[in-house]
Amino acid sequence: MLASAGQESDVGGAVDACLQQGVEPVPILFASTQPSGTVARAAYEDFKEEILAGLAAAGPLDGCVLLLHGAGVVDGIEDLEGDLAHAVRGVLGNIPITASFDLHGNATQFMADQLNGIFACREYPHIDLHLRAADAVEAIREMHERGVNAACHLVALPVLMPTTTTFEGAGKDTLAELLELQSRTPCIDLSWFHGFPYTDVAHVGSSVVATCYPEQLEPAKAALAEFAQHLWDNRELFRARSLSAEEALEEAKQVGSYPVVIHETSDNCGGGTPGDGTHLLRAMLADGLGKEACFAFLVDPQTAAQAHKAGVGATLQIKLGGKTDKLHGEPIEAAAYVKALHDGRLIMQHMFRGAPINLGLMARLVIDDMDVVVASKRSQTFDREPFLADYEVAMLARSEQRLIDLSAEHATAHAFPCDVTDTAALQATLADVVRKLGPPTVVVHNAVGGAFGSFMDIDPEVLNQNFQVNTMALLHLARLVAPAMVAAGEGAIVVTGNTSAYRGLANFAGFAPSKAAQRVLAEAIARVVFTVASIVMAISILAILLLIATARTPEQLSRVATDTAYLEEAANSIARGIEVGIAQHQALGSDVQRLDNALQQGSDSLARALNQTYQPVGVLAQARWYVIDWLNLIDAGAGQLSAATLVLDQSDQLLQSVQQLRDEFVAYGANQQELLAAEAAYATLANTAVGELREKGDQNRADSVYVNTEQVKTLLANGRVEDLNGVLTLVDQLEEVEASLATDQRGNLRSLINTTYTMISLRRAMNQAIDAMQQDLVLSHLEQLSDTTTNDQLYVLNAVNDARVLLNVYTVLMLAVLGFFGLRLAASHRALNRSHDDLEVRVVERTADLARANENLQESQVQLVQAEKMSSLGQLVAGVMHEINTPLLYVLNNTSVTAEAVEDLAKYVEATKPILAAQSSEEGKQAIKALLSRRNEFDLDEIDENMQEVESLAQDSIDGLNQISDLVQSLKDFSRLDRVADDTFDVREGIEKTLTITRNLLKQGVEVQKNFSDVPEIYCSPSRLNQVFINIITNAVQAMDGRGVLKISTSYNQTTKGDSVEIVFEDTGCGIPQEHLTKIMDPFFTTKPVGEGTGLGLSIVRQIVEQHEGQIFVDSKENVGTRIVLSFPVKGPQQKPADAEEAA
Repeated sequence: MLASAGQESDVGGAVDACLQQGVEPVPILFASTQPSGTVARAAYEDFKEEILAGLAAAGPLDGCVLLLHGAGVVDGIEDLEGDLAHAVRGVLGNIPITASFDLHGNATQFMADQLNGIFACREYPHIDLHLRAADAVEAIREMHERGVNAACHLVALPVLMPTTTTFEGAGKDTLAELLELQSRTPCIDLSWFHGFPYTDVAHVGSSVVATCYPEQLEPAKAALAEFAQHLWDNRELFRARSLSAEEALEEAKQVGSYPVVIHETSDNCGGGTPGDGTHLLRAMLADGLGKEACFAFLVDPQTAAQAHKAGVGATLQIKLGGKTDKLHGEPIEAAAYVKALHDGRLIMQHMFRGAPINLGLMARLVIDDMDVVVASKRSQTFDREPFLADYEVAMLARSEQRLIDLSAEHATAHAFPCDVTDTAALQATLADVVRKLGPPTVVVHNAVGGAFGSFMDIDPEVLNQNFQVNTMALLHLARLVAPAMVAAGEGAIVVTGNTSAYRGLANFAGFAPSKAAQRVLAEAIARVVFTVASIVMAISILAILLLIATARTPEQLSRVATDTAYLEEAANSIARGIEVGIAQHQALGSDVQRLDNALQQGSDSLARALNQTYQPVGVLAQARWYVIDWLNLIDAGAGQLSAATLVLDQSDQLLQSVQQLRDEFVAYGANQQELLAAEAAYATLANTAVGELREKGDQNRADSVYVNTEQVKTLLANGRVEDLNGVLTLVDQLEEVEASLATDQRGNLRSLINTTYTMISLRRAMNQAIDAMQQDLVLSHLEQLSDTTTNDQLYVLNAVNDARVLLNVYTVLMLAVLGFFGLRLAASHRALNRSHDDLEVRVVERTADLARANENLQESQVQLVQAEKMSSLGQLVAGVMHEINTPLLYVLNNTSVTAEAVEDLAKYVEATKPILAAQSSEEGKQAIKALLSRRNEFDLDEIDENMQEVESLAQDSIDGLNQISDLVQSLKDFSRLDRVADDTFDVREGIEKTLTITRNLLKQGVEVQKNFSDVPEIYCSPSRLNQVFINIITNAVQAMDGRGVLKISTSYNQTTKGDSVEIVFEDTGCGIPQEHLTKIMDPFFTTKPVGEGTGLGLSIVRQIVEQHEGQIFVDSKENVGTRIVLSFPVKGPQQKPADAEEAA
């Protein structure tokens, strides 16, 4: 915990506050994790026991600060923080206990009753946790001074507030209302808890808490009531507006300035989610954002490990995300390019600044041109660091990019730097390239492709957006133009995305294009256009031939013919079946279902084959059909391909006739079954009626009925119309017989007559079905369709054969072309080898020229830095003279006073000379007697006083001369020419020397606060770093107009990327306007009046820092102040080879 000092976290803030107030911090335990389910009771009890034991073992304490969240829930305990505070109170008794909280805590009165101070962070994102922890420490100190403990009072509101930022909107306005209310309320603090709406506890919701002394209770309660009412009245302002992924992306694309940050709150690990949701990423990929977007970060340890195993540059098949549950989307299956890898150990740079965070193995993948960052451990996106791990800021935070993070609001705590195109910088870059590389040089500038980056290692998308051209065409153009320019002796050229820009870029690059250069460029462009057109034509012809040669259409048409024959056989089978049934007067039985199934299968199969052939699915299939049709137009004798609509119409007619045949056939079978059943019943009834009449002795009627029924059977078996009419005549005869019988004797005969009528009806229905089936529409339609498809089959076969012949011819021609170009390439290679030898000589000469130019440039840089040093010294000379003059004056004054004291002491020495000069004891005695006789002339106290004064003045003079010596040495170190070898250097010592030189500037009203942590020495040029320090300190004093606070601190940072020493300068000056912030380090940029500044100070600072492989960061706000951070790598005391030779 003590190692957290300097970090902008709650732990760091508490430790820093203790150290600043001279309070001894006693760390007990700190543990944290990402939100999830409820905390296991056993785990909580273990932690609580360790905390309580640590507090008991710490001995008597003056106070206790708890660093809590506020929304903890344990199995069986809904208020974790209240329970813990109660237990701590039981161990510590009545000493002050305060606590800092996350504003998303669910505060309770029980919790408040255990504490003497509650300090919830005010901002969301939580950039002030360290400040609120410091407030908790300060409150304990104040309670000790007053000898009175404060108390906490809470008002809860029935409001479930969604996560709401305080950086804008209702959250910002409400926070301002709270701070204004606190400023006019006599109390220690007012804290607003937004609440954590994801917890399922009774006390969930917003609340406001006052920390106050007993005499402040009433106004504090009034303030609580006022703020609670304000929050309740404005509760509708906090109602969340949720967007779908598609809606969010659409809104993001409409924003006019970038970057745009989309917060994916539905998969925010801060709310307990797994962090591997894929809904938004899937929508982004589907939207085709590509290089416009970066998604960070998705938690998928398996994919991250897979990427680390494959290494940078590999392309993987991955299943990304969606592995925890089904609520957050299915895994995304895609091909991913591994762009960068990282171990996931990062240092927070804004929220929790300085605090370490470990995200496990990380990988930056590219999926469909979009950067997707994958981590292994659950965490919110607190900072920009996950976006930047092992990757250049310019490549990520460019002005065109939309950034996606999976936190709620925390990533907005950092404003991503966006280096937008600067015309002057672009011109300087291109001019420098042309001047340095010389002829033959081709600089290809392309805004959207990457050609410029391939030459210069610069991201093209941060360059001028007006040049919209094709990358590959430009690269090819560059390859063609370069040799021609060399041959024409034209030197370097610049190729841009449009013709007008070519001349402009060439002009500011330091040369004008000649007519020869323009002619060569025009010829090169013509060759590019011709080459591209030839390639496109060759590829198109090849594609057409391949489409036709690989056609499956003939096989499909063959299948159509097969299905047609099958269907025809099924129809014929039905006809034969009916003939047999009629001839033999037998039931078709199972043949009905079998033949019906055959018809259905045949018609369905034929329909599928026709649809697949004449209605192809897919772009390639449709293109192949059109190409076949087009190719046959060349052959006049090839006929014409049937229209798809005609074939499909014939198919529909056939299917309708087949369905009609099936319906009639099924109906015929059903009626036949009923007729046979009725005939069996009829025979039974006839026998019964005849037998009944004979039993009664009515032989004549019995014979008549018998003959009648036999004739009916015969006529119904024949089934002709005239036969059915004869049956009706016989029925009339039976009815006459029935009428002659007594009423009670008519039953069987009536049933016989009714059955006869039923058989007549069924037989007529069968005849109608036979008539319908005998029209034979199926066979006629089949014949028509068969003729059409057969012609088409011959047509397509002809096209495929022609295409295969042409493909063979095309292959022979391509081989001939390749052979020609192979010979040309061999000749070019020989010419290239010859020019290579000449080029090597020119390279050697050019290298020597560049070496001399580089030496001159380095000498100029040294002189420029020296001139700036002298300029700085010129500005400081009056103050330096004053610093020298002050100790010099009191040295002179001390010398004068010392001379007077020595003159008095000389009298005493003169009086003692006879004693020292005596040659014998007698002379000595006489001299002593003479001296004793004069003792009234001497004051021994005065002698002692003079001796002490001389000694004191001498020491003061030595101190003054030492000050002058230190100042002169500092000036000497500062002003010496920067050609000395690098050495180990303690930056604290350098800062102290700089403060000595600038003492006169500082003492007028600038308070210097130094916080120097132990740091190792760094390997550098000490005098050059002193130049950096004096430039920064001088600027800070000038910005504060001689009055303010200048804070200087040092720290030692140890990371996986290497150890570094960090130096921070903070002033309370006027600050730097935002429009100037990006220019302050440009050479000769100054806002001072003419003659008061060179504009080189910060430019030289940046140059020196970069030459030492360091980094410089500037953050400034107008009327607040400026903060400059310098970071230098720790390289150790090793010597460079050249230095080692000098030492030897």
